[in-house]
Amino acid sequence: MTAQTIATPEGKVAEVTGIGYSADGGVVQYQGELVQQWSHPEFARIIEAGIVCNNASIEQDKLIGQPTEGAIVVLAKKAQLEGVRGQYKRLREMPFSSDTKWMGVQCADAQGQTVYFIKGEWVTVS
Repeated sequence: MTAQTIATPEGKVAEVTGIGYSADGGVVQYQGELVQQWSHPEFARIIEAGIVCNNASIEQDKLIGQPTEGAIVVLAKKAQLEGVRGQYKRLREMPFSSDTKWMGVQCADAQGQTVYFIKGEWVTVS
């Protein structure tokens, strides 16, 4: 599974290149501009939520975890945001279920403030 686009609530769409569980050769672009780290905050915040609210990892191009979460990990690598997960301490997880169609985490940021991240089916979390 591979992330191919990122869409913001405002209707902006970034394209994602590359395939598989390797970030090599893949990038995230919006209107021809590279989306790297926080260069485009509207996309970075979406990627941040996806990587913090995630239990997968990629080791030597091998997925450990669920395919959807693995695609988000690779997306974060392509946008140079894979390190964002380490900026938060996870305090609690609300696991994904087929009934709710979302997953959430409660975290503490570097200042000790509580932050919540959620990811899931677009209709459910919007």
